[in-house]
Amino acid sequence: MGSAPKHRFESGERLVGSGGKQKTIGSNDSIPMAIQNRQKKPSSRRKRITTNGKPLQRPATPGSKSREENSDSPARGGGNDSDGEAKKRRKVNAAVRINDEVMSPNNRYFVKKKLGEGGFGAVYQVQARKRPPGMKTRIFALKTEARGPNCPDRLKLEATVLATINNCDDKVREHFAIMVDHCTTPVMNFIVMQLVGPSIQTIRDNVLHKEFSPSTALRISIESLEAIRCLHVDVGYLHRDLKPSNLTIGVGKNFTRIILIDFGISRKLFNKNNVIRLPRKEVKFMGTVRYACRRCHRHEEQGRQGDLESWFYVACDIYNQHVLPWRKVKERDLTYALKNDLRENDGNNKCLNELLPHEFRDLMLYIDKLEYEDVPDYDYLNGVVQGCATRTGVDLKQHFDWECFGPPPVGESEEDKTDNTPGAS
Repeated sequence: MGSAPKHRFESGERLVGSGGKQKTIGSNDSIPMAIQNRQKKPSSRRKRITTNGKPLQRPATPGSKSREENSDSPARGGGNDSDGEAKKRRKVNAAVRINDEVMSPNNRYFVKKKLGEGGFGAVYQVQARKRPPGMKTRIFALKTEARGPNCPDRLKLEATVLATINNCDDKVREHFAIMVDHCTTPVMNFIVMQLVGPSIQTIRDNVLHKEFSPSTALRISIESLEAIRCLHVDVGYLHRDLKPSNLTIGVGKNFTRIILIDFGISRKLFNKNNVIRLPRKEVKFMGTVRYACRRCHRHEEQGRQGDLESWFYVACDIYNQHVLPWRKVKERDLTYALKNDLRENDGNNKCLNELLPHEFRDLMLYIDKLEYEDVPDYDYLNGVVQGCATRTGVDLKQHFDWECFGPPPVGESEEDKTDNTPGAS
Protein backbone atom coordinates (compact mmCIF):
# COMPACT_ATOMS: atom_id res chain seq x y z
CA MET A 1 0.00 0.00 0.00
CA GLY A 2 3.03 2.28 0.28
CA SER A 3 3.98 4.45 3.20
CA ALA A 4 1.15 5.78 5.31
CA PRO A 5 0.63 9.52 5.69
CA LYS A 6 1.92 11.19 8.81
CA HIS A 7 0.11 9.89 11.87
CA ARG A 8 -2.75 12.09 13.00
CA PHE A 9 -3.85 9.92 15.91
CA GLU A 10 -1.73 11.84 18.40
CA SER A 11 -0.83 10.25 21.71
CA GLY A 12 -3.03 12.80 23.44
CA GLU A 13 -6.16 11.53 21.69
CA ARG A 14 -8.75 10.09 24.02
CA LEU A 15 -8.21 6.36 24.38
CA VAL A 16 -10.51 4.30 26.51
CA GLY A 17 -11.14 0.72 27.43
CA SER A 18 -14.12 -1.53 27.65
CA GLY A 19 -14.80 -5.13 27.62
CA GLY A 20 -15.81 -8.61 30.71
CA LYS A 21 -15.30 -11.81 33.27
CA GLN A 22 -16.00 -14.03 36.26
CA LYS A 23 -16.60 -12.62 39.79
CA THR A 24 -18.67 -9.50 40.06
CA ILE A 25 -16.85 -6.47 41.42
CA GLY A 26 -17.77 -5.80 45.00
CA SER A 27 -18.83 -9.37 45.82
CA ASN A 28 -18.27 -10.40 49.42
CA ASP A 29 -15.38 -12.68 48.53
CA SER A 30 -13.45 -10.02 46.61
CA ILE A 31 -9.92 -9.49 47.90
CA PRO A 32 -9.07 -5.84 48.67
CA MET A 33 -6.46 -4.30 46.42
CA ALA A 34 -3.31 -2.57 47.65
CA ILE A 35 -2.28 0.59 45.91
CA GLN A 36 1.39 1.32 46.30
CA ASN A 37 3.37 4.32 45.15
CA ARG A 38 6.37 3.06 43.23
CA GLN A 39 8.66 5.68 44.70
CA LYS A 40 10.19 4.85 48.07
CA LYS A 41 9.36 8.27 49.48
CA PRO A 42 5.93 9.80 49.08
CA SER A 43 5.74 12.99 47.11
CA SER A 44 5.78 16.11 49.24
CA ARG A 45 2.77 17.30 47.28
CA ARG A 46 0.44 14.43 48.10
CA LYS A 47 -0.30 11.81 50.69
CA ARG A 48 0.67 8.18 50.39
CA ILE A 49 -2.22 6.07 49.14
CA THR A 50 -3.47 3.46 51.58
CA THR A 51 -6.26 0.94 51.89
CA ASN A 52 -7.14 1.48 55.53
CA GLY A 53 -10.84 1.17 54.93
CA LYS A 54 -11.41 4.91 54.54
CA PRO A 55 -11.99 6.05 50.97
CA LEU A 56 -9.39 8.59 49.92
CA GLN A 57 -10.87 11.31 47.77
CA ARG A 58 -9.40 14.09 45.75
CA PRO A 59 -10.65 17.53 46.67
CA ALA A 60 -14.29 17.77 45.70
CA THR A 61 -14.90 19.84 42.60
CA PRO A 62 -18.27 21.54 42.24
CA GLY A 63 -20.04 21.38 38.93
CA SER A 64 -19.64 17.71 38.09
CA LYS A 65 -22.64 16.22 36.34
CA SER A 66 -24.65 13.05 36.62
CA ARG A 67 -24.32 10.53 33.80
CA GLU A 68 -28.00 9.69 34.19
CA GLU A 69 -28.74 12.87 32.30
CA ASN A 70 -25.48 13.46 30.51
CA SER A 71 -24.79 15.63 27.50
CA ASP A 72 -23.17 14.86 24.21
CA SER A 73 -19.61 15.49 25.36
CA PRO A 74 -17.25 12.96 23.75
CA ALA A 75 -15.31 12.62 26.99
CA ARG A 76 -17.77 11.39 29.55
CA GLY A 77 -20.98 13.35 29.17
CA GLY A 78 -22.26 16.21 31.25
CA GLY A 79 -25.66 17.35 32.37
CA ASN A 80 -28.70 18.25 30.40
CA ASP A 81 -30.65 18.49 33.62
CA SER A 82 -32.92 21.52 33.44
CA ASP A 83 -33.35 21.47 37.22
CA GLY A 84 -29.62 21.90 37.70
CA GLU A 85 -29.41 18.94 40.06
CA ALA A 86 -26.43 17.47 38.26
CA LYS A 87 -24.50 20.71 38.64
CA LYS A 88 -24.87 20.55 42.40
CA ARG A 89 -23.18 17.17 42.66
CA ARG A 90 -19.61 17.08 43.83
CA LYS A 91 -16.83 15.38 41.94
CA VAL A 92 -15.42 12.30 43.67
CA ASN A 93 -12.51 10.42 42.14
CA ALA A 94 -10.75 7.20 43.03
CA ALA A 95 -7.31 7.86 44.53
CA VAL A 96 -5.04 6.73 41.68
CA ARG A 97 -2.14 8.78 40.36
CA ILE A 98 0.55 8.40 37.74
CA ASN A 99 3.35 6.00 38.79
CA ASP A 100 1.13 4.23 41.33
CA GLU A 101 1.00 0.46 41.28
CA VAL A 102 -2.50 -1.00 41.47
CA MET A 103 -2.75 -4.56 42.74
CA SER A 104 -5.40 -7.23 42.32
CA PRO A 105 -5.28 -10.88 43.44
CA ASN A 106 -4.18 -11.76 39.90
CA ASN A 107 -1.69 -9.09 38.85
CA ARG A 108 -0.08 -5.70 39.44
CA TYR A 109 -0.59 -2.72 37.17
CA PHE A 110 1.78 0.21 36.80
CA VAL A 111 -0.16 3.41 36.07
CA LYS A 112 1.43 5.17 33.08
CA LYS A 113 -0.96 8.00 32.19
CA LYS A 114 -4.53 9.23 32.48
CA LEU A 115 -6.73 8.76 29.43
CA GLY A 116 -10.00 10.29 30.56
CA GLU A 117 -11.98 11.36 33.60
CA GLY A 118 -15.58 11.43 34.76
CA GLY A 119 -17.45 12.55 37.84
CA PHE A 120 -16.75 9.44 39.91
CA GLY A 121 -13.66 7.88 38.37
CA ALA A 122 -11.15 7.89 35.57
CA VAL A 123 -9.53 5.72 32.91
CA TYR A 124 -5.76 5.16 32.88
CA GLN A 125 -3.27 3.41 30.66
CA VAL A 126 -1.48 0.77 32.72
CA GLN A 127 1.19 -1.84 32.17
CA ALA A 128 0.71 -5.25 33.78
CA ARG A 129 3.64 -6.78 35.65
CA LYS A 130 2.92 -10.15 34.03
CA ARG A 131 1.17 -10.88 30.77
CA PRO A 132 -2.39 -12.16 31.37
CA PRO A 133 -3.17 -15.58 29.85
CA GLY A 134 -4.16 -15.37 26.20
CA MET A 135 -3.09 -11.74 25.81
CA LYS A 136 -0.41 -10.52 23.40
CA THR A 137 0.29 -7.32 25.33
CA ARG A 138 0.70 -6.06 28.86
CA ILE A 139 -0.66 -2.58 28.07
CA PHE A 140 -4.29 -2.15 29.16
CA ALA A 141 -6.89 0.37 30.29
CA LEU A 142 -7.70 0.66 34.00
CA LYS A 143 -11.21 1.98 34.61
CA THR A 144 -11.83 3.15 38.16
CA GLU A 145 -14.86 4.19 40.17
CA ALA A 146 -14.74 5.69 43.65
CA ARG A 147 -16.71 3.96 46.39
CA GLY A 148 -18.81 5.94 48.80
CA PRO A 149 -22.37 6.87 49.80
CA ASN A 150 -22.69 9.43 46.98
CA CYS A 151 -21.07 7.29 44.27
CA PRO A 152 -23.21 5.49 41.66
CA ASP A 153 -21.58 2.03 41.98
CA ARG A 154 -22.01 1.32 38.27
CA LEU A 155 -18.74 -0.47 37.67
CA LYS A 156 -20.18 -3.61 39.29
CA LEU A 157 -22.84 -3.76 36.61
CA GLU A 158 -20.33 -3.07 33.86
CA ALA A 159 -18.10 -5.89 35.10
CA THR A 160 -21.08 -8.26 35.09
CA VAL A 161 -21.93 -7.36 31.49
CA LEU A 162 -18.31 -7.71 30.41
CA ALA A 163 -18.02 -11.04 32.18
CA THR A 164 -20.93 -12.31 30.10
CA ILE A 165 -19.30 -10.96 26.95
CA ASN A 166 -16.06 -12.77 27.81
CA ASN A 167 -17.97 -16.05 27.84
CA CYS A 168 -19.37 -15.51 24.33
CA ASP A 169 -17.73 -16.78 21.15
CA ASP A 170 -15.19 -14.80 19.14
CA LYS A 171 -17.79 -13.59 16.64
CA VAL A 172 -19.58 -11.75 19.44
CA ARG A 173 -16.51 -10.63 21.35
CA GLU A 174 -15.04 -8.82 18.35
CA HIS A 175 -17.60 -6.04 18.86
CA PHE A 176 -16.42 -5.35 22.40
CA ALA A 177 -13.17 -4.98 24.31
CA ILE A 178 -12.15 -7.80 26.64
CA MET A 179 -11.92 -7.47 30.41
CA VAL A 180 -8.79 -9.12 31.81
CA ASP A 181 -9.16 -8.36 35.53
CA HIS A 182 -11.30 -6.62 38.11
CA CYS A 183 -11.31 -6.03 41.83
CA THR A 184 -12.86 -4.02 44.64
CA THR A 185 -11.20 -2.16 47.50
CA PRO A 186 -12.34 0.06 50.36
CA VAL A 187 -11.40 2.99 48.11
CA MET A 188 -12.72 2.02 44.70
CA ASN A 189 -13.85 -0.57 42.19
CA PHE A 190 -11.76 -1.09 39.09
CA ILE A 191 -11.73 -3.01 35.82
CA VAL A 192 -8.71 -3.79 33.66
CA MET A 193 -9.53 -4.23 29.99
CA GLN A 194 -8.18 -3.98 26.50
CA LEU A 195 -7.38 -0.53 25.24
CA VAL A 196 -9.54 0.81 22.46
CA GLY A 197 -8.93 3.74 20.16
CA PRO A 198 -10.63 7.13 20.00
CA SER A 199 -14.39 7.37 19.69
CA ILE A 200 -16.22 7.96 16.43
CA GLN A 201 -17.07 11.44 17.65
CA THR A 202 -13.44 12.22 18.47
CA ILE A 203 -12.31 11.00 15.06
CA ARG A 204 -14.81 13.20 13.26
CA ASP A 205 -14.23 16.30 15.41
CA ASN A 206 -10.51 16.12 16.18
CA VAL A 207 -8.93 13.96 13.46
CA LEU A 208 -10.91 14.42 10.25
CA HIS A 209 -12.37 17.85 11.08
CA LYS A 210 -15.17 17.15 8.62
CA GLU A 211 -18.18 14.92 7.99
CA PHE A 212 -17.68 11.21 7.40
CA SER A 213 -17.94 10.05 3.81
CA PRO A 214 -21.24 8.27 2.99
CA SER A 215 -19.40 4.94 2.83
CA THR A 216 -17.84 5.35 6.27
CA ALA A 217 -21.08 6.66 7.79
CA LEU A 218 -23.14 3.72 6.51
CA ARG A 219 -20.46 1.19 7.49
CA ILE A 220 -20.38 2.58 11.04
CA SER A 221 -24.17 2.25 11.18
CA ILE A 222 -24.01 -1.37 10.01
CA GLU A 223 -21.19 -2.31 12.38
CA SER A 224 -22.82 -0.63 15.37
CA LEU A 225 -26.15 -2.31 14.58
CA GLU A 226 -24.39 -5.68 14.65
CA ALA A 227 -22.84 -4.82 18.02
CA ILE A 228 -26.30 -3.98 19.37
CA ARG A 229 -27.70 -7.23 17.99
CA CYS A 230 -24.95 -9.18 19.76
CA LEU A 231 -25.56 -7.29 23.01
CA HIS A 232 -29.29 -8.06 22.87
CA VAL A 233 -29.26 -11.60 21.49
CA ASP A 234 -26.03 -13.16 22.74
CA VAL A 235 -25.24 -11.16 25.87
CA GLY A 236 -28.83 -10.49 26.94
CA TYR A 237 -28.49 -6.83 27.94
CA LEU A 238 -29.74 -3.42 26.85
CA HIS A 239 -27.17 -0.66 26.52
CA ARG A 240 -29.41 2.39 27.17
CA ASP A 241 -26.76 5.00 26.33
CA LEU A 242 -25.99 4.68 22.62
CA LYS A 243 -24.10 7.71 21.27
CA PRO A 244 -21.10 8.41 19.00
CA SER A 245 -18.76 8.77 21.98
CA ASN A 246 -19.61 5.20 23.06
CA LEU A 247 -18.57 3.80 19.69
CA THR A 248 -14.81 3.52 19.32
CA ILE A 249 -12.34 1.94 16.94
CA GLY A 250 -9.93 -0.80 17.93
CA VAL A 251 -6.16 -0.52 18.20
CA GLY A 252 -3.40 -2.16 16.19
CA LYS A 253 -4.72 -4.39 13.43
CA ASN A 254 -8.25 -3.95 14.82
CA PHE A 255 -8.42 -0.21 14.09
CA THR A 256 -11.01 -0.86 11.36
CA ARG A 257 -13.37 -2.49 13.85
CA ILE A 258 -16.21 -0.61 15.58
CA ILE A 259 -16.38 -1.38 19.30
CA LEU A 260 -19.28 -0.64 21.64
CA ILE A 261 -18.24 0.52 25.12
CA ASP A 262 -19.60 1.74 28.46
CA PHE A 263 -22.18 -0.52 30.11
CA GLY A 264 -22.59 1.41 33.34
CA ILE A 265 -26.35 1.89 32.91
CA SER A 266 -27.12 -1.30 31.01
CA ARG A 267 -30.06 -3.49 32.03
CA LYS A 268 -30.54 -7.24 31.87
CA LEU A 269 -33.22 -8.23 29.36
CA PHE A 270 -34.36 -11.59 30.72
CA ASN A 271 -35.09 -13.13 34.10
CA LYS A 272 -33.63 -16.42 35.34
CA ASN A 273 -36.29 -18.32 33.35
CA ASN A 274 -35.10 -16.61 30.15
CA VAL A 275 -38.34 -14.64 29.91
CA ILE A 276 -38.24 -10.91 29.20
CA ARG A 277 -38.46 -8.92 32.41
CA LEU A 278 -41.72 -7.15 33.16
CA PRO A 279 -41.52 -3.39 32.55
CA ARG A 280 -41.50 -1.16 35.61
CA LYS A 281 -44.25 1.45 35.93
CA GLU A 282 -41.88 4.39 36.15
CA VAL A 283 -38.18 4.64 35.37
CA LYS A 284 -35.60 7.38 35.91
CA PHE A 285 -34.28 9.19 32.88
CA MET A 286 -31.15 7.29 31.89
CA GLY A 287 -28.84 8.13 29.02
CA THR A 288 -27.98 11.14 26.88
CA VAL A 289 -30.68 13.65 26.02
CA ARG A 290 -29.75 14.06 22.35
CA TYR A 291 -29.88 10.32 21.60
CA ALA A 292 -32.33 9.04 24.23
CA CYS A 293 -35.43 7.22 23.00
CA ARG A 294 -38.85 8.75 23.59
CA ARG A 295 -39.74 6.06 26.13
CA CYS A 296 -36.85 7.35 28.20
CA HIS A 297 -38.26 10.89 28.02
CA ARG A 298 -41.61 9.54 29.20
CA HIS A 299 -39.97 7.67 32.11
CA GLU A 300 -41.11 4.35 30.65
CA GLU A 301 -39.16 1.10 30.60
CA GLN A 302 -36.84 0.81 27.62
CA GLY A 303 -36.71 -2.39 25.64
CA ARG A 304 -34.71 -3.38 22.60
CA GLN A 305 -36.74 -0.83 20.68
CA GLY A 306 -35.22 1.91 22.85
CA ASP A 307 -31.66 0.99 21.91
CA LEU A 308 -32.62 0.89 18.24
CA GLU A 309 -34.27 4.31 18.40
CA SER A 310 -31.07 5.69 19.92
CA TRP A 311 -29.10 3.88 17.21
CA PHE A 312 -31.28 5.58 14.58
CA TYR A 313 -30.45 9.03 15.99
CA VAL A 314 -26.76 8.09 16.08
CA ALA A 315 -26.93 6.88 12.46
CA CYS A 316 -28.50 10.19 11.41
CA ASP A 317 -25.87 12.17 13.30
CA ILE A 318 -23.00 10.15 11.82
CA TYR A 319 -24.32 10.64 8.29
CA ASN A 320 -24.89 14.38 8.78
CA GLN A 321 -24.06 15.95 12.14
CA HIS A 322 -26.29 18.98 11.41
CA VAL A 323 -29.44 17.02 10.61
CA LEU A 324 -31.06 16.40 14.02
CA PRO A 325 -33.36 19.39 14.72
CA TRP A 326 -32.63 19.18 18.48
CA ARG A 327 -28.84 18.90 18.12
CA LYS A 328 -28.22 22.21 19.97
CA VAL A 329 -31.11 21.91 22.41
CA LYS A 330 -30.27 21.24 26.06
CA GLU A 331 -33.78 21.19 27.55
CA ARG A 332 -35.13 17.68 27.82
CA ASP A 333 -38.80 18.57 27.26
CA LEU A 334 -38.08 20.58 24.12
CA THR A 335 -35.89 17.78 22.78
CA TYR A 336 -38.74 15.32 23.32
CA ALA A 337 -41.17 17.63 21.49
CA LEU A 338 -38.80 17.92 18.52
CA LYS A 339 -38.39 14.15 18.36
CA ASN A 340 -42.17 13.86 18.12
CA ASP A 341 -42.27 16.59 15.45
CA LEU A 342 -39.87 14.54 13.33
CA ARG A 343 -42.58 11.89 13.09
CA GLU A 344 -45.43 14.14 12.01
CA ASN A 345 -46.98 13.25 8.66
CA ASP A 346 -45.22 9.86 8.81
CA GLY A 347 -41.82 11.51 8.70
CA ASN A 348 -42.42 13.34 5.43
CA ASN A 349 -40.30 16.36 6.22
CA LYS A 350 -37.17 18.14 5.06
CA CYS A 351 -34.95 16.33 7.54
CA LEU A 352 -35.81 12.81 6.37
CA ASN A 353 -36.62 13.57 2.73
CA GLU A 354 -33.92 16.06 1.74
CA LEU A 355 -31.05 16.04 4.25
CA LEU A 356 -30.86 12.24 4.52
CA PRO A 357 -31.47 9.35 2.11
CA HIS A 358 -35.13 8.34 2.27
CA GLU A 359 -34.15 4.94 3.69
CA PHE A 360 -33.59 6.65 7.05
CA ARG A 361 -37.32 7.35 7.18
CA ASP A 362 -37.96 3.63 6.61
CA LEU A 363 -35.68 2.82 9.55
CA MET A 364 -37.56 5.20 11.83
CA LEU A 365 -41.02 3.99 10.83
CA TYR A 366 -40.08 0.35 11.46
CA ILE A 367 -38.45 1.03 14.83
CA ASP A 368 -41.39 3.17 15.99
CA LYS A 369 -43.79 0.24 15.47
CA LEU A 370 -41.92 -1.96 17.93
CA GLU A 371 -43.33 -2.49 21.42
CA TYR A 372 -41.36 -3.11 24.62
CA GLU A 373 -41.44 -6.90 24.35
CA ASP A 374 -41.00 -7.17 20.56
CA VAL A 375 -37.96 -8.90 19.06
CA PRO A 376 -36.58 -6.60 16.35
CA ASP A 377 -35.76 -7.83 12.87
CA TYR A 378 -32.11 -6.76 12.83
CA ASP A 379 -31.63 -8.30 9.38
CA TYR A 380 -34.34 -6.05 7.98
CA LEU A 381 -32.65 -2.94 9.41
CA ASN A 382 -29.31 -4.09 8.05
CA GLY A 383 -30.91 -4.65 4.65
CA VAL A 384 -32.36 -1.13 4.62
CA VAL A 385 -28.90 0.37 5.21
CA GLN A 386 -27.35 -1.92 2.61
CA GLY A 387 -30.10 -0.94 0.18
CA CYS A 388 -29.41 2.72 0.83
CA ALA A 389 -25.78 2.18 -0.17
CA THR A 390 -26.77 0.32 -3.33
CA ARG A 391 -29.33 2.92 -4.43
CA THR A 392 -26.99 5.86 -3.82
CA GLY A 393 -23.99 4.18 -5.45
CA VAL A 394 -21.95 3.95 -2.24
CA ASP A 395 -19.23 1.28 -2.16
CA LEU A 396 -19.24 -0.27 1.31
CA LYS A 397 -15.88 -1.90 0.58
CA GLN A 398 -14.11 1.44 0.60
CA HIS A 399 -11.66 2.10 3.41
CA PHE A 400 -12.83 3.89 6.53
CA ASP A 401 -11.95 7.58 6.41
CA TRP A 402 -9.36 7.19 9.20
CA GLU A 403 -7.47 4.25 7.69
CA CYS A 404 -5.03 6.49 5.81
CA PHE A 405 -3.65 7.70 9.15
CA GLY A 406 -2.73 4.23 10.39
CA PRO A 407 -3.68 2.72 13.77
CA PRO A 408 -3.71 4.80 16.98
CA PRO A 409 -0.31 4.79 18.77
CA VAL A 410 -1.07 2.64 21.80
CA GLY A 411 0.69 -0.28 23.45
CA GLU A 412 0.62 -3.41 21.35
CA SER A 413 3.05 -6.28 21.76
CA GLU A 414 5.86 -4.24 20.17
CA GLU A 415 5.65 -1.71 23.01
CA ASP A 416 6.21 -4.49 25.53
CA LYS A 417 9.71 -4.96 24.15
CA THR A 418 10.70 -1.56 25.53
CA ASP A 419 9.55 -2.54 28.99
CA ASN A 420 10.69 -0.53 31.98
CA THR A 421 8.42 -2.09 34.57
CA PRO A 422 10.46 -3.49 37.49
CA GLY A 423 9.96 -7.18 38.06
CA ALA A 424 8.17 -7.76 34.77
CA SER A 425 7.88 -11.34 33.65
